[in-house]
Amino acid sequence: MIGGMRRNAGTGTRLANRGTQRTVPLQLGELEERATPNASQLDPTFADAGRALISSINGVSLTGAVDVAQDTQGRSLVLAGSENDFAVFRLFPNGQIDPNFGINGTAVIPINLGGTNRDESGQILITFDGQILITGNAESAGNEDIAVVRLTADGLLDGGFGFGGVTVVDFGRDETPQAIVQQLDGSILVGGTSSEPFDPARTGPTPRDAVIFRLSPNGQLDGGFGIGGKVVVDLADGANSELAGMFLDNQQRLVFGGGFGPGAITQGLVGRLTPTGQLDASFDGDGTKNVPIPGRAFITPSDFIRTADGRMILVGTTDLLEVSVLRLTSEGDLDTTFGGGDGIVSNTFPVIVITGSVNANSAAVDTAGRIYLFGQASDRFGGSGVVWRFTPQGEIDNSFADQGRTGLFFTDSGFFNANSIESGLLQSDGAIVIVGAANVSGSGFARLQGTFTPQAYAVGADASGGPLITLGQTGEVLSVFEPGFTGGVRVAMADLNGDGIDELLYASGPGRANRVQILDGATRTMILDFSPFEESFTGGLFLSTGDLNGDGFADFAISPDEGGGPRIRVFNGRTLTQIDDFLGIEDPNFRGGARSALADLNGDGFADLLVAAGFGGGPRVAAFSGQALATGQRVKLFSDFFVFEQTLRNGVFLTGGDLDGDGFAELIVGGGPGGGPRVFALSGRELALNGAQVQRANFFAGDPNNRGGVRLAVKHLNQDDRIDLLTAVGPGGGAVITGYDGQSMPADGTPTTIFASDVFPGFAGGVFVG
Repeated sequence: MIGGMRRNAGTGTRLANRGTQRTVPLQLGELEERATPNASQLDPTFADAGRALISSINGVSLTGAVDVAQDTQGRSLVLAGSENDFAVFRLFPNGQIDPNFGINGTAVIPINLGGTNRDESGQILITFDGQILITGNAESAGNEDIAVVRLTADGLLDGGFGFGGVTVVDFGRDETPQAIVQQLDGSILVGGTSSEPFDPARTGPTPRDAVIFRLSPNGQLDGGFGIGGKVVVDLADGANSELAGMFLDNQQRLVFGGGFGPGAITQGLVGRLTPTGQLDASFDGDGTKNVPIPGRAFITPSDFIRTADGRMILVGTTDLLEVSVLRLTSEGDLDTTFGGGDGIVSNTFPVIVITGSVNANSAAVDTAGRIYLFGQASDRFGGSGVVWRFTPQGEIDNSFADQGRTGLFFTDSGFFNANSIESGLLQSDGAIVIVGAANVSGSGFARLQGTFTPQAYAVGADASGGPLITLGQTGEVLSVFEPGFTGGVRVAMADLNGDGIDELLYASGPGRANRVQILDGATRTMILDFSPFEESFTGGLFLSTGDLNGDGFADFAISPDEGGGPRIRVFNGRTLTQIDDFLGIEDPNFRGGARSALADLNGDGFADLLVAAGFGGGPRVAAFSGQALATGQRVKLFSDFFVFEQTLRNGVFLTGGDLDGDGFAELIVGGGPGGGPRVFALSGRELALNGAQVQRANFFAGDPNNRGGVRLAVKHLNQDDRIDLLTAVGPGGGAVITGYDGQSMPADGTPTTIFASDVFPGFAGGVFVG
C-alpha cells in the first residue's frame, strides 16, 4: 500500500455515461449493489493468462514471493527471496517484469550478519514519498534479528537510512517481523514476535512475546519510544503472546493484535500503546485484552487489520481445520453484529485426505467492508493457494465464488506442487493481485478479475425537472411524490438497518408540504414517510447521513430550505427516533434555512454534525460533536467561521470525508446558488484539534462561469483507501455529476476525474447528489 501500514504477510504470514433511461414504479426491483461476474476468475490480460511463476530475472534466482505493494503508477512491488537474501522486483500493471527496476529488474539485498547469513523476507511498504521499506529476518551467528531496509523508488539502497540503507534490531532472542507502519511524521513502527531459540530438549511450547520498535525517519532507534526505542509486550504470569498485525488509530496510538495463551496460543489478543510506547491503561485497564475464540482455539493468529469505521479484524487458523475471522469493536470486544451473533465467521477448503491443513496467511478489507483471506489448503500430496471472501455481515460470500472461496495454482501442475498464497493487494478497479510460492522454485503472482462495486449513490432532479431520482449503479429512474410536482428532489443513500444494502432517502424541494420518505434498500418498501416540520412549510428540505452515535448504523439529519429557520433535526437511523432538534446556526430570526453534513472531523469514530447557513446567509459553518449529540449534549468542535468571503449571501453546500488519509474527515464546501462551482476543503484534523484552517482542496468543478453553485457528496468510487468526491451542477449547468479521485486530490488544482455523467440529458436545471 501507499504509506500508512503494511499488514502481516510472508512468513506466516468505471463508471460510464448512462444510456437510455427508463422510468419505473417504486415497487419494482431492488436497490442492491451489483457485483462483477466471474469475481474469482483469473484476469487474462495480466501476465501469462492471469498468472506466472518465475524462477529468475536476468540471471538472479528467485524463491517464493511473500508480500506485494502498489505504487502511485499502478505498478506492483513484489517482495521475494534470492537464495539467502531479500529480493524485490516490480511488475507493470499488465503483469510484465519492469527491467528498469533495481539492477536489471531486481533489487537483491544481502544483510550478512555472520553465521549462515540466511535472511528471509517479511513485509514491504511504500512510504508517503514513494520510497520502499522492507522487513525480514537476518540470521547472525547467535540468533535471528529483524532487518529494516529502505530502497529508493527505483530499487536502489538508500544510503541515508540506517547504515548503508539497512537497520538491524535485536531483542536478544529469535525475532520475526509481522507488520510495518509509517506514522504521519515519517517515523517507522515494526512489530513482530520474539521467541526463545529452538531447543530439542524443550517439552512445552516455545516461550515468546510480541515486540514492537520505532525508528526515526532516517532509520535510527527512537529513544522516545518504549525503552531505547523498543517495547516487549510481557504479559502477566509468563503467558505467551504473538503479534499478527498492527495499525495506527485516529489519535496516532498503535493498536496491535495477535494471539495469547498460558502455554500454546489459544486465544486472541489486542492491545494499545500510547504515542510514547507505553501500554495504554485507558484500554481495558492495562493496555491489553484477551479475546476468546467462540467454540474454537487459535493455532496461528495471522493478521490484524482495521475496517474503515474503526472496528478490528483478527484472522487466524483454528483447531477445527478452518480459517476464522473475528470482528471486534474499537474497544476490543467481540462484535455481536458480525457472523452468527458471536463475532466470528469461519470457512475451510476441501483437502484430499484427513491429514490435510488449512491456513490463512494474511487478510484485507475493501471499502464495502468485505473481508478477504489469502492462504493455502494442503495435505501430504501437495496443496492449493486459496482466496476466501466474507460479507461485511460475517457471512460466506457466495457472490465471490462457490462457498466463498477459490483455489489457485501458479503452474499447471496444480495441487501436487503445494501452492501457497502469501499476500494479496486490492486494486482500485476491484482486481486482486496475489503473490506466493509453489514447490517448483520461483515467485508466483497472479491477478483475479475485478469485483469492486462503487458505493451506492442517487441523483435527484432540481426544480422544474420533475420528481425524478436516478440510481447511480444502474441508471434506473424512479418517479416519486405526485407526478405534477416540479420542486425537485433532494437525495441521500446510506445503510440504516445494517444489512449491507443502502437505503434510499429523499426529501421534497420547494412547492409542496415538506416530506421525507425512506425506501428499504433490499425490498424497496417504504419504511418511513413523514413531514419533519409543520405541514404548512413548503420551502423544501435538505438531507444528510452518517453514523453520528457510533452504533454502526447510519443516522440522518433534516433541515429546511429557504423560508425556514436554521433548524436541524437529527434521527437515529436504526430506530428512526429523534436524537436532537435545535438551531444549528444561532440566529433564530434567519429565514434562509440550513444545510448539513455528517462526517467525523475529530477522528473519534462518531460522525460530527456540520451546519451551514442557507440562502441569504453568509458562508458560515458550525460543527457539533456527534458523540456529544448522541448523549444529549451540544458541544461545538470549533467556533463558527466564514469559509468564503463574508460578503457572499448564498450560503454553501456541505459534505465531509477523509481526502488525505489521516483518519479525519475534511470539511468540504461548495458554492451556494448564485455562486460559482467552487469546491474548497479544510483539514478536519487541524480544525478539530488545533482550530487551524489548513487547505486540502480548492478547485472549480466544471464551468467556472456557471452561477448555480455546486452540490456535493462523498462516496467510495474506486477501491483505494480514500473517499472520493461527487459533485453535481446547479441550475443553468445541466444535469452533470462528476466523480473525482480522492487519493489524487491536490491542495490546489483540479483532481483526477473518475467519471462524468449527464444524468438527465437535455435538462439544464441542475441536480442533487447523495
